[in-house]
Amino acid sequence: MKDALKSGSFPEALIAANDAMAIGALEAFKEAGIKVPEEVSLISFNDTTAAEFANPALTSVHVETQQMGRASVKVMKDLLDDDEAGTYKVTFPTKLVYRESCPKA
Repeated sequence: MKDALKSGSFPEALIAANDAMAIGALEAFKEAGIKVPEEVSLISFNDTTAAEFANPALTSVHVETQQMGRASVKVMKDLLDDDEAGTYKVTFPTKLVYRESCPKA
């Protein structure tokens, strides 16, 4: 993010792959004097406790990580039990948790 900001331009909005990366982006924006969400909106994934207590608090996509873990174990067990097990497609519900880093549309 720091390198991108050095170029003199930055996006109106940014979606970070996870909360830790979003917190790094928040720090880079602060160092550059860019205000979140006034000048750039920021959304992240995972909705960890860190997202809630970041400053400003991060809008984040909540993912059911326990459910994902259980499904992962089931898939792994199926693969170990059956060498010819097919491919898997597993989807999980998500929810956007609005906080200070991104105004509601």
